[in-house]
Amino acid sequence: MKRSNFSKKLLVLFCLLVVVAPIFAVEFGVYGYNEYALGNYKDYSNAALGGGLNFDFQFSSKFPLGIGLRAQAGYNFEKNDSIEKYWNMAALGALHYRFFLPSGFMIKPTVEYGIWTHSLNTAKVDSGKHFQLDQVLQVALPFEWTNGTFVFSLAPLYTLIFEKTEPLHQVGFRVGFNYSTRDLNYDYQAASKIPDYPSAQSEDLDVALWRDSARKIVASPKTKEKVHLEVRMALDDYRNYDFQWMQYKGRKWKPIEGANEAHIDIKPNLSGRYWYCLAIQKKGEEGNVIYSALTQLLVSRKIGKWYNDKKLDIQGVVCDVDEKNRPAKIVAAKESENPVKWRSSKSVNPQTFSVDDGKENTRIITDSVSWQINYPAVEQCKILGDKWYLPAIDEWYGVLFNQKVINKTLKKKGATLIDGRYWTSTQYQFDENQVWQWYDVGFYGVEQIDDETTRKVRPFLDVSK
Repeated sequence: MKRSNFSKKLLVLFCLLVVVAPIFAVEFGVYGYNEYALGNYKDYSNAALGGGLNFDFQFSSKFPLGIGLRAQAGYNFEKNDSIEKYWNMAALGALHYRFFLPSGFMIKPTVEYGIWTHSLNTAKVDSGKHFQLDQVLQVALPFEWTNGTFVFSLAPLYTLIFEKTEPLHQVGFRVGFNYSTRDLNYDYQAASKIPDYPSAQSEDLDVALWRDSARKIVASPKTKEKVHLEVRMALDDYRNYDFQWMQYKGRKWKPIEGANEAHIDIKPNLSGRYWYCLAIQKKGEEGNVIYSALTQLLVSRKIGKWYNDKKLDIQGVVCDVDEKNRPAKIVAAKESENPVKWRSSKSVNPQTFSVDDGKENTRIITDSVSWQINYPAVEQCKILGDKWYLPAIDEWYGVLFNQKVINKTLKKKGATLIDGRYWTSTQYQFDENQVWQWYDVGFYGVEQIDDETTRKVRPFLDVSK
């Protein structure tokens, strides 16, 4: 009966962890420690060497207070000849607060309190085995680095053992590795305040920045492609200006060394949310700076992951994430069997000009009369289900820099690889008979073409919560 009750409690605990894991940052880890005795404790021990297991909850990145449990055991290298073997074990509760720093670095002040046991084998006069139970307080200052999921920690450590006759003191360090159920880098970047758009220090009528060049771009840290950021603009003469890309770091806009053109290539190595802008300054006129529209880059390990909802019979690959690093959009595992026209009748014009909302473009089309006949590209999307849509031009950027990662997943699942030319739902606003296409024919790009041309169709689906 007791065993059955224990199993039930274990099952409840497991279910609880499954529920809270998406909400909190849950971390599991191992660590080793090395401490040296101080004061009178040096009469009994030179040093202690051991290891342990830890289990931590962090409530949120915006309020990074956390609690945890520690279980550890160690061996004391005895100083006194009367001591043959000296072991210690401890069970502790922990309280920590995490300070996030740029580039994956963190500081996590930690206070731990619990039970400490001494187990000694003595010789000579008072021979035998001795066991003693004391209270213990530990204070640690871990310096951490994370790639988002795995955390390396190095911490100075102080231990105070409330022994019955007198307190015992130790100092040393702890080294550990943790696995987190949440992407800590992404959480930090998402929780960071979106930087204020840098206002121009003075007006310059010779410079016109195109706001649509500021796109939200997503990328996987596993992609083999560099992310290309470019600001399109109209200048009287480029030779009259200096260019400087800047990144928002440490709550300040900081120049990127060597980035002195209207474009920049970035390797998305570390998960997180990053902001960039381009500063333009007239040559010889210090302080006469105009900034570009804000460009954000989201780097997430969720990009390129297989998405499978068996209940709704939905399958695809993640190509966009939301503010909390959850899958937001997927590209379908299937595409149209044959290329089709975008529009089969010139008598209707839906005016689907949105560059980032393919779902709205598709809705405009499906609200029209006889859309199944007039719009073959959208009709191909609806074969998969009512919620699938023809993506807008900017939504394809979730595929652009991640195609190798996405295709690797598609190949693994036996699905159709992304290859060739595909329709978007975005019409060219200066010519109602042309529509933007996305293509991969050895190189990537977008261009407008006549809507009666035949192209493949790859549906997208919004799976955001």
